[in-house]
Amino acid sequence: MTAYTPDPSSHVLDASLASNPQRMLRGGKTGGGLNAGRADHGSSHTALRHGRAVRLWRLWLLGLGFLCLFSVIGREIIHLAVIAEGREPIPTITPKLDTGAQEFRRSQLTDRNGRVLSDNVYRKAAYAVPSKITDLEGTIAGLVRIFPELDPGRLRANLISNRPFVYIKRRLTPDQEAAVFNLGEPGLNFLEEQYRVYPQGNLTSHIVGYNNIDTVGQSGVEAHFDLLLKEGVNPLALSIDVRVQHIVAEELAATIEEFGAIAGAAVLMDANTGEVISLVSLPDFDPYNPATQSEAQRLNRATLAAYELGSVFKVFTLAAAIDGKTVSLDEEIDVSRPLVISGFEIGDYKRYEDTMNPFNILRRSSNIGAAKLALRMGAEAQESFLRDLGLLTRSTVEIMERARPQYPARWGKSATATISYGYGIAASPLQVANAFSAIVNGGVYLPPTLVRVPEGQPLQYGRRVISEETSAIMREMLEYTVNNGTGGFARTDDYRIGGKTGTANIARPGGYNEDARRATFVGAFPIHAPKYTLLIMVDSPDSEAQERTGGRATGGWVAAPAFSRIVERVAPMLGLEPDPYPEDGDPVASR
Repeated sequence: MTAYTPDPSSHVLDASLASNPQRMLRGGKTGGGLNAGRADHGSSHTALRHGRAVRLWRLWLLGLGFLCLFSVIGREIIHLAVIAEGREPIPTITPKLDTGAQEFRRSQLTDRNGRVLSDNVYRKAAYAVPSKITDLEGTIAGLVRIFPELDPGRLRANLISNRPFVYIKRRLTPDQEAAVFNLGEPGLNFLEEQYRVYPQGNLTSHIVGYNNIDTVGQSGVEAHFDLLLKEGVNPLALSIDVRVQHIVAEELAATIEEFGAIAGAAVLMDANTGEVISLVSLPDFDPYNPATQSEAQRLNRATLAAYELGSVFKVFTLAAAIDGKTVSLDEEIDVSRPLVISGFEIGDYKRYEDTMNPFNILRRSSNIGAAKLALRMGAEAQESFLRDLGLLTRSTVEIMERARPQYPARWGKSATATISYGYGIAASPLQVANAFSAIVNGGVYLPPTLVRVPEGQPLQYGRRVISEETSAIMREMLEYTVNNGTGGFARTDDYRIGGKTGTANIARPGGYNEDARRATFVGAFPIHAPKYTLLIMVDSPDSEAQERTGGRATGGWVAAPAFSRIVERVAPMLGLEPDPYPEDGDPVASR
């Protein structure tokens, strides 16, 4: 190992003194001999005394300087420890980039498990300060070469304007940024801007929504919580579970394709908290390019569209009649003849030559039976009940796209009869699923929410719409309908299901199209202790698309099987243990 050797040139003074110490006493002279040394003896003593005095003066000044410095430091320490104690903390300075992008950071959106739904990246924007442009023609030519889509005439007008700031191009790629920089024009500069990204893409586009180029929410949760998200605090956790969302979207898409339908919607929600776990509307759209998407893609069918969903409304009719003591469970209602009201005839899907109790009215989906019960209750009681279920007012869910329900301005006798089985009233799939939750969860209506409810946090305000006893009866009836009625294809091997089918012809000017319909199934699982509600709606399934259905495209044949497949896949994911049917079979099969 080579030892470190000092550079002699940096120590010239020390080397010279070591070789001739007398130079210090002689003022640096080397000649003169012994006599000369004696002659200088008196003057050398004077010089030594003067040198000592100078050194003492310098040491005194240095000490005084240190004393002043430590006095200042000590004073500040005392101030911070004693005088400033009890005051507000000294504010810290948060460093910021000298760009507009970091003036605020929009909050993330995540699903209930922390998976990112919406986040920020930063991209450069090229801009010009017209007054600083030195080579106008060269700049225009260079920019048009880099960005062929720019209009040279408009660019020229901008660059000769009196404006202090002109955007050239935003969201540059690294290559574009380098090309603009290499133009060497001092009047061109860059600004770092925030840009929203959507890792789940189309899968959550109808929930999350999208932002414009200035990062302002334009639809979905992004628009509803725009001001909150701009505060840039903690991520906002939504109630959605991306894993479940993927499965629901996949099964709904498969059903739409299988039956040649034009669209569909699905809602899965926690029946006891109102949290929306999955919300799917197909077709969906690309949140990065919303302007290029069709109106059909941008329409959120789960929340913004209002539909007549047919016989699923019989669930609400039976619940209101039973809770209001309008009918007893063992009463038999005559359904053997059509019901005529104001010259219009109300009949059933097929003619029944008998009577039905409430269980069988729901199981066989009798329009006549439901209408007779609704007419007993009266229009006022029916309207009040549906209003309590949130079916007559716009939903309060945290999204911009919310439908206004449609119902008759004059709620007369004929409206009362048809609304009992889901005609003459239109609401969004989310509203119907939420109302169904209130029927099965013990009778309490909870507002739907797209924001995760932290575990252990008190639930939102709810209102009782039916008694716990009526809710228990309805769960029994709904399971009976799946096991023995129109909802048989919704049944699963591992989980007990209760629910109701709905098939509604689509309205057209002057009446209804008998060849176009919407097929729906809404149910809860596990039905004896409901945790989740799921609604499936398929718009305009083709009855000829599947030979196995025998030309039928009803809720029981189209939507119910999709319901079953989804439950089998998501229930374990949601932490539900298998819940097979009891060994003694259907507890109400004898009804």
